[in-house]
Amino acid sequence: MVGEGSEELLVSVRELAHSLGQTSLRAVGRQAEADRAVPPSLSEAFAQTGLDLTADPEPDGAGLGVGGLYAVGRELAEGDPSLAAALLLPAWLRHLSRAVNRPLTALSLDPAALDGQSDQPVVALLAQGEGSTLFLAPEAMALAESAPERPGESVGLSAAGLVRSDRPQASAVTAGGDAKRLWREGVLLAISLMLGAGRAALNTAVTYALTRKTFGQALTTYQGVAFPLADAATWLEAAEGLTERAIWLHQSGDASAQQAMLCALVASRQAAFKAGDEAVQTLGGAGFVSEFPVEMWFRDAVAAGALTGRLDRFTVLLGEEVAS
Repeated sequence: MVGEGSEELLVSVRELAHSLGQTSLRAVGRQAEADRAVPPSLSEAFAQTGLDLTADPEPDGAGLGVGGLYAVGRELAEGDPSLAAALLLPAWLRHLSRAVNRPLTALSLDPAALDGQSDQPVVALLAQGEGSTLFLAPEAMALAESAPERPGESVGLSAAGLVRSDRPQASAVTAGGDAKRLWREGVLLAISLMLGAGRAALNTAVTYALTRKTFGQALTTYQGVAFPLADAATWLEAAEGLTERAIWLHQSGDASAQQAMLCALVASRQAAFKAGDEAVQTLGGAGFVSEFPVEMWFRDAVAAGALTGRLDRFTVLLGEEVAS
């Protein structure tokens, strides 16, 4: 996933991101959702870690590219997906801007937008200027020209400033003749959020099932609880493996990279949804209380998936890649 000699650095970066996610992000996730903003103290703490420079070239950054940025996003999202999105979006747009040698203000994460059908509503990462149906951007960014007049409550990713707009115009940013390559790098943000959210929900459900007892036995002794959790764990492992493979093919310049990334996207959406759903069901009524934020992570996973467009389109796109 990274160049030779960078494995140890990547491990250190992932460990730092995981620690920050499990402590600082997890501790303020609920409040950040209510405030729809990142606590200033968390922004300062994140800036001091240097994790936002993971993808930046040396000597200022770690030089780990989009693979490193994905790894950081995945670990932070296991702490809290919404805060991970808010903290990493500027770094992601900065990385993508270097790829096109110009400031990048928006990027469609919907692969259907790559066919040039600009009249279709698409989903976009947005920094400023005109966007489309969904915007994901820190509240501090310039959204005056693009924010909806009456922003509604989002399903998830609230701390990242996710709002919905009814504006029909859609504008997909292209990268010259290599729009697909740019899309593959951008969509890894959404994939990292989904996989992190799914893993957080599943781990919490497993811990709960191991400690919660009925009739003197832990919930995990019952097949109706253990089997669905095992299925969810399998789906997540498969999705993470497919994503790692897609990143490797992408960075190697392999012709099958687009097909691999589409497979990783489909698998990640399905795995994150299943993990969130099974986690909420395992906890039962406790799944909807603040002590166990699995329902919040479930909503964040759904919102991150929505950033990539309609799932039913992907089968067609995969078919086209296979036949090309």
